[in-house]
Amino acid sequence: MPDYPTTLLEFEARFATEEGCRASLASLRWPEGFACPACGHPQASALLLDHGADPDLWCPVYGRTPLEEAIEQRHLDVAAVLLAHGAR
Repeated sequence: MPDYPTTLLEFEARFATEEGCRASLASLRWPEGFACPACGHPQASALLLDHGADPDLWCPVYGRTPLEEAIEQRHLDVAAVLLAHGAR
């Protein structure tokens, strides 16, 4: 059963930051964790981002950001990891 906030104070605490909001919404949408229907392997992207990779670094070769490239290539798992790490 989903864990929804039941009071205004619980709501404000859970959604006080953008990161908290993302985490809460993701856990409600994907309680078992997100897995791409195509490949299900977001670990490499998460590892790079956890160690300081810039999720918004524009690529001069392809002319896109990592998020745009992930969406173009239909890598939903990578797109979800990028969004969770603040990609815009």
